[in-house]
Amino acid sequence: MTSHTLQQEKQDNIQKIRSHLFNNCQSGIDANSLANSEFGNSLRLDRQRTKRYLDEMEKENLVHGKKFGNTIVYYPNGKSINEEHPHKVEIGSHINLWLDYFPGTINRPFIRVAQKRDSDTIGSVIVPLDKMEEFLEKLKDLSRKQKRIKKEVDYN
Repeated sequence: MTSHTLQQEKQDNIQKIRSHLFNNCQSGIDANSLANSEFGNSLRLDRQRTKRYLDEMEKENLVHGKKFGNTIVYYPNGKSINEEHPHKVEIGSHINLWLDYFPGTINRPFIRVAQKRDSDTIGSVIVPLDKMEEFLEKLKDLSRKQKRIKKEVDYN
């Protein structure tokens, strides 16, 4: 298989796992149970690959894990309202920010800001809507401070 085909298969599997978790596992599931389920068997997933996919999904804030003894149980963070057409902000060559709205997860709605290089998520942050004004004020403060510093420092 080519690397593009493997990458596409990985993205397809992550999307299928996410959909399965959202539709069937609101009470959570661990990697071993998911891999050994009929669903996991249908994707031919072993426990290690399933765990790797779940960890990647957690990095993207699509799921969150809670540790119980030696087991991590993963819970879906919901589905984006604008998943098919998230808002995109270009910040560099092949690097973009993607903004999604999640209506009612982690006990309240939130905005996810994901940084992606091509199609790979580098990292993300979630901001609950009830904290959005405070978050925006902090961003404005940082922007004002950066502008003052920029006037004082010659970047060339």
